[in-house]
Amino acid sequence: MDFWSRLLASAGVPAGKSRKDAAKDPAKRLHRFEKEYGQLLHLWRVSGNLSIDEDAIEDVELRLQQLTETLSDETRRPLPHPCIQFAALKKIYVPIAKIASSSGHEWIVNETVLFFATLIESEEENFVENLDFSNSLTALLTRITKERNNGSRLSPETEERVVELAFNITTKLRLSPEILPAWFRGGMCEDQQQSTSQQLLQVNAQITPSPTGHTRNISSTSHTSTRQGVDAETSSGSGGSLGRFTGRTQKQDFPLFYILMDYIHHEGKIGDFARTGLLYIIEASANATTLEQWIVESDLSTLMATGLGAQYSQLSRKLVVDYVPDNLPPVLAFSDYQHPPRTYEIESSCSAQFQAHLDAFLSHLLFWQDVLNHCKSNEIKSTLLEHFQVIFLQQLLYPSLLESSDIDGGSSVAVLTYLRRILESLDHPDMINLILHYLLDLPGPSSPGDALEADKHVFPERRGRYGVIRFGPTTHY
Repeated sequence: MDFWSRLLASAGVPAGKSRKDAAKDPAKRLHRFEKEYGQLLHLWRVSGNLSIDEDAIEDVELRLQQLTETLSDETRRPLPHPCIQFAALKKIYVPIAKIASSSGHEWIVNETVLFFATLIESEEENFVENLDFSNSLTALLTRITKERNNGSRLSPETEERVVELAFNITTKLRLSPEILPAWFRGGMCEDQQQSTSQQLLQVNAQITPSPTGHTRNISSTSHTSTRQGVDAETSSGSGGSLGRFTGRTQKQDFPLFYILMDYIHHEGKIGDFARTGLLYIIEASANATTLEQWIVESDLSTLMATGLGAQYSQLSRKLVVDYVPDNLPPVLAFSDYQHPPRTYEIESSCSAQFQAHLDAFLSHLLFWQDVLNHCKSNEIKSTLLEHFQVIFLQQLLYPSLLESSDIDGGSSVAVLTYLRRILESLDHPDMINLILHYLLDLPGPSSPGDALEADKHVFPERRGRYGVIRFGPTTHY
């Protein structure tokens, strides 16, 4: 009997059933989870170069997939959840993030993103409140977006999962504002912020090691926004009184914010996730004064205004109004109407390319409106409207109206068409009022900066900053 019992126990027929039984038993499930995790670490350590070792890449992807499936299955089972507790206690997300970053392989990145998403969706062990968890995840996402900006592109499916993961975090921030300090460090005292920055740099420095001992450090200076030259000029020209204003805040204070900013111009689900996540962060600033001031001093307004200007610049300078042959207005259909000739310089209003560019511009304009509608902070609203006026109205739209001409191949037709579509698309009173007051030179406080002169409660940086972006920095001789 003992012989037959051992023989039947070692047979492969009931293997599937034994796995199901092991999944139901918390102790067996944990043992299997620890074994998979140990094999994953072993594969990473013995691989000479995970980025080019195809066999190791496939094995690592399989182990990550098994870990994620085990966690996902456990969340649907009754308590206890030992695998999730083990993941929190041992902080297995730290080496897993390092593995994904050191490999740079899309399969591993994809599985790692799913792994982090599973931990967040479990809503156990307070992962989103854990500083080590946020450091590991933001360092990984920053690395992914940095490589994307350097020309290393992921598939749309993987990028969508990356942005969706960032969006899910902003959803948590919106529902539970108390977890904000784990992701936003702008409100810390100097000692705390220096300590946290050192921890983040350690994660960044350790996140790319290969088992051969070579390590690439991600410099903290890459997290510093240096996009606007006027910031440096203003800082030196004002004696340092405007040391922190638009574009002067540190990216490492809130990496998640800038990760979403990199994707707000995308179409489809990627852009929707990024824009909605950014709206949730702006909403959260209503209950966090430090976050509100950080957003005011960041380059959000500058990037949004320059992005809108870039979309406007893509529109054709010369345009003729035309209609699709199957959709002519009755007054033209029963007449001897002839379609205007199309040339290389003059674009038709019914062409697919023109409609695509116009839709992209109007979509970005409506995002501006959504931000203003969801924002409860008057400071952020005023900052956005300042940049909308100075960068878009004053430097792009108004000059294009002045330079348009009826005899210049339809340039006036193009500009007036764009202005009409802008006014038809907007319904936010502040934006419409600002456009009409500025373009028509109507009496009243046409600029947000004029209204700020009488406001004694605004941030001093904003009062000085508006003078800079409107009149330019002061030069001392």
